[in-house]
Amino acid sequence: MNPSTMMILAFMQDLEELEETLGPLELAKKDFIIVPINNNENYTQAGGSHWSLLSYDSKKQKFFAYDSAGHMNQRATERTAKKLIPLLKVKEPPPISYVDFPQQNNGSDCGVYLICATEILVSSHSIDSAHSRLSEITPKSISEKRNELFSIIKSLSSK
Repeated sequence: MNPSTMMILAFMQDLEELEETLGPLELAKKDFIIVPINNNENYTQAGGSHWSLLSYDSKKQKFFAYDSAGHMNQRATERTAKKLIPLLKVKEPPPISYVDFPQQNNGSDCGVYLICATEILVSSHSIDSAHSRLSEITPKSISEKRNELFSIIKSLSSK
């Protein structure tokens, strides 16, 4: 799910309107969903100071939260998961499991951690396999990813 769709999900209050808007995504038919989470509390302004990740595994019927700053995004994570539940068409609200996730050592790398976690999640064959690979996210790998992203941006800006 892209960040703008997440913001619609987080801030749209009317469930009927939410289902009408996001219904075409057919989330209930998906095996696995990945949602970026931002802690912006005011949809009328750009903002938020932290990004994290939420996934949903339909086989396990469970949400998984990945936060590189402890539980900084817990409120935003729970708000988003609550909004997803009707779209998933599940009988019982799935629990949220807060995954033991590598922690950033500054106030600016949360987006890079989100990207690295997403890459692991989409390249793994199962949620258990992905979770066993999270230790691959280290300060060194974050620095390398940041440099890689900078190079991509730089090359695109010169075109």
